[in-house]
Formats: sequence, structure tokens, C-alpha cells
Amino acid sequence: MDRSRALLALSLVLPLVVVATPEVAEAASITVTTTADTVASDGQTSLREAISAANADSGSTTITLAASTYEISLGCGGDEDTNAGGDLDITTTGTVVLQGPSAASRATITLGGACSGERLIDITLGSTVTLRNLVLTGGRAPTRSDGGAVRAPQATLSAEDVTFSNNAAGDASIALGAAGVGGSGGAIWAEVSLSLTRCTFTANSAGDGYLAGVNTEASSGGLGGAVALQGFGATLSVVDSTFTSNTSGTGGDSSVIWSGNGGNGGAIAYVGISLTIDGSTFTGNVAGSGGRSEGDQTGIGGQGGAVAIISRPGATVDITSSTFTGNVSGAGGSSSVRGGGGGAGGAIWIIEYAGHGIDATIDDVTMTANATGVGGDVDGSSGLMYSGSGGSGGALAAILTSGSLLITSTSIDSNAAGDAGSAALSVGSGYGNSGGTGGGATLRGGSVTLSEVSITNNKAGEGGDNSATIAGTNNGGNGGGLYLGSYVYDQVATVSSSILSGNSVGGSSDGSAGSGGAVYSSQGATGSLTIERSELTGNVAADVENANGFGGAVVAVSAGPVTITDSTLADNVAGTD
Repeated sequence: MDRSRALLALSLVLPLVVVATPEVAEAASITVTTTADTVASDGQTSLREAISAANADSGSTTITLAASTYEISLGCGGDEDTNAGGDLDITTTGTVVLQGPSAASRATITLGGACSGERLIDITLGSTVTLRNLVLTGGRAPTRSDGGAVRAPQATLSAEDVTFSNNAAGDASIALGAAGVGGSGGAIWAEVSLSLTRCTFTANSAGDGYLAGVNTEASSGGLGGAVALQGFGATLSVVDSTFTSNTSGTGGDSSVIWSGNGGNGGAIAYVGISLTIDGSTFTGNVAGSGGRSEGDQTGIGGQGGAVAIISRPGATVDITSSTFTGNVSGAGGSSSVRGGGGGAGGAIWIIEYAGHGIDATIDDVTMTANATGVGGDVDGSSGLMYSGSGGSGGALAAILTSGSLLITSTSIDSNAAGDAGSAALSVGSGYGNSGGTGGGATLRGGSVTLSEVSITNNKAGEGGDNSATIAGTNNGGNGGGLYLGSYVYDQVATVSSSILSGNSVGGSSDGSAGSGGAVYSSQGATGSLTIERSELTGNVAADVENANGFGGAVVAVSAGPVTITDSTLADNVAGTD
């Protein structure tokens, strides 16, 4: 029997099998019909009732609000997670879309006048949640709690055309004799995945640390004035969004020794593996200042006035087509013995832990008039006392190990590293500290490449005032435009097709001025510095008071090779050599 007849015969004896097409469940759609926060059989559907209905459905639910204000007022005062009262609890494992009518006509969710200490939305399970066309304002997380507007520890969260304003994570408290830590994420705290598109964050704040009692350690301020995302595999995407006047938490004071550090990330604190910021604006955000100490363990200022980034293994960071203006990292705490150092990275702070292998890119970014925190003053009256050093990297600070940082087509203009604190005491022996390095940027370790970058009119920090002179303590900051250093790990650095102009080092009233008006380089034995096809003009390494300072354009304190080719060095000034 040939093959065609065999197949025909087989078809005659096999039964006919009909495969049924599975029925696709339709997404539920709920329209909220009252602004009242009620649970009642009144023929109306409140926002709380709509969320409870979504919680009972493991599928997909879309909840639509009118362009009205919805105040949370039912059952406030606790922190239960069943949506019975207080914050709105999303507990489904399914998908929820919560939306207003349109981007131009948004629904507002806020707290009622008698309701305090409640965040607005709490997503407690592994939901997939989209917030759209909303205003979330005035949320207040409970004491020591995260996420003033939204907490999403296990969820995949997206926000589109949402305004977050005046939300706050919880301040710290003393519990069981130990100081608690300030809550993180003034507007949003998440752990898994967060996507922000066309969102606005204004005047949100992380929680402050708390005053230490006797024999206890003061707590640090919370992270991320607007957003905190922390998780081993966490991913964050920020597109076409605006962050203005957000603040991370202030460190707690100490009446004995240990005061708290300021919180990192005035706008965003991120710990994860994938961060994208594109087409976004950061203006006037501030990282928290360190707390005051009556001893020598004083809080340092928070890192990253706008964005603080800690990498997980294999992390990628892409910051593109964005603007950072007027952001400030945290000031160091004052002390009667030893002032705290100012925080690094006036706009952006990046740290890669050993072996994590971060791959970071900054492209088509403008960083203008950002500043790092000043060092803390010292004001004791006996013994040896030291002020805090100024924060480094007026616009950008990065500490790398095996990772790489590529900066292209970027402007770094009119930024300033922090001044050291004052130790000009009428009694006691006060030693001023050094000014912050890298008025434009301080980049340590790893592989660093700058191409078509403009670094102009930046200034390193001033040395602190002394009342007891000691060599090398109160010098001005090095690297008016750019500080490149090996830190612990040697660095390979390349600057190509770039302009470094009008930068200046920090001065000192009774110490030495900083060195390297445009570039200060300390690369280490296996490191190197290459400058090619670049212009270094009108930079200054000089102190008018003391007429000192080295290397108007470049100072290279390096065991590795330094190569400058096809470049222009003109009209640079050094006070000494």
C-alpha cells in the first residue's frame, strides 16, 4: 500500500477529535460612583469597595474614577492590610488598573482632614498594578514605615501621568530602647519592578532619624525623598518625568557619641540591577544632612542630591537626555569633637561594590549648579577637634571597582564641591579639614571614558578654617573640573574631544590651595590617563590669599602612564608650579 492510501485508511479508523478553544475571561471594569470613603449597601460604589472587589478577583480589573477628590477617612489610625480602613490595600495576585479620566483631567486621592499617619495605597501581594491619570497627595506613612503615597514590596508597579506631591515616609521612633530608622520612599517604596512615565514628584520627603538616648546609636534618615527601590533583582524605569524639591531624611542627633547619617538620594535611592532614566528633569532636590553629635562619631551627609545608585551584580545604569539643576547632597553633622563629612555627588552618586561589574552610561545630560554638602563645624572647648571635610563631586561622584562608566555628549557646568567645616575656635585646638574634590565630578576606580563632554566653570571646595595649624588638614579641594583617582582600585581613564574651561580649585585661609585646575589625576600603578583632542583653557589652581596651588590645567600624581595628545592647553594659571 502506498503512503497516501495508508494515511487514508488510518483516517477512516481513528475517531474525530475536536479541540475546544479555551474561553478567555474578560477583564472586569468598575466605575466608582461616589467620592465618599464608605462600605455600605447604598447603591453607590466607593473607591474602597471597588478595590475590595478587585481583591476578590485573581484576574484583571480596571477601576475608573471621576475627575474628583477622593478622601481616605474610614477607619484611620491602624495599619491593617484587609482594606477595611485606613490606606487602600490591594491584595490580589492579579492585575489592577486604577485610573482617572485622562492625563488632562485627573482624579485626586488624599487623606481626609481627620485622618493622619496613613499612606494612600498599600500593595501587599505580588500584584501587577498600573496607576494612571491620578494625583496622589498628602500621604503620611506610619512611624518608621516606608512609602508615603504607595508601598509595593512585592508588586510590579507602573505609574503613567501621575502627580505625587507632599507625601512623606514615617519618621523614626525609639522602640525597645533602640533608635528606629526613618522610613524610605517619600512617595513610593518598592522592591521588585517600578516604571514611571510622565510622572511628577514634588515636595515629597523620606523620614528623619531619631535622637539617640544614653548608650544608644542615633538612627539615619530614610532613603529616597520621592522614590526608593531596593531589591536584588529590582528594575526601575523613569521616562519623561519631573522631580522637584524632594528631600531624603535627616540623621538623628546624639547626646553622647553616635549620631545618624543623612539619607541618600534626595529624589531617588536605587539598589538593583537595571536603572533607566530618560528625558527627565531633576531640580532642587536635597539629600539629608547628618545628625549632630556630642562625641566623635558624627553623621555624614546623605549621598546623591538627586539620585543615589548602589549596584547589584551585573547592574546596568543608563541616564540619557535628562537635566539636573540645583540639587544638593547632604551636609555633615556638627559636633563638639569631630564634624561629619559632607555627602558626595550633588546630582548623582554611584557606587559599585567589589566584583559587581556595573556598566553605566550617561549620555546627552546637562548638570548645572549642583553642589555637594559642606562639612560639619566643630565647636568644642577642650582637646583636639576636627571639622568635617567637604563633599566630593559637585555634579557627579562614582566609586567603581571592575565596572565601567561612559559619559558622552554631556554638559557639566557651574557645579561646586562642598567646603570643609569650620574649626576656628576661641578655645580648644580646632583643625579644619579639606575641601571637597572634583568641582564638576569625582570619579574613582574602574574604567572611565569621557567623550564630547563640556566641563566648565566648576569649583572644588574650600578648606576649613583652623584655630590650630597642622599641615595637610585644611587644604583646598583638588580637581576644579575633574578629579580622577584610583581610590582602592586602579583606574583607566580617557578624556577625548572634550572642553575643560574656567574651572578652579578650592582655596584655604591658612593651608594650601588645591591642585589641578581642570584635572587632578591619581591613577595607581596599573592605571592610566589619556587626554586627546581636547581643550583645557582658562582653568585656575591658585589661592589669592596664599599664592599657592599646582597645575593650572593638569596635575598627575600617578605611577601609571599619562598621555596628552592633539590637545590645547592655554591661559591656565597655577599659584606655584
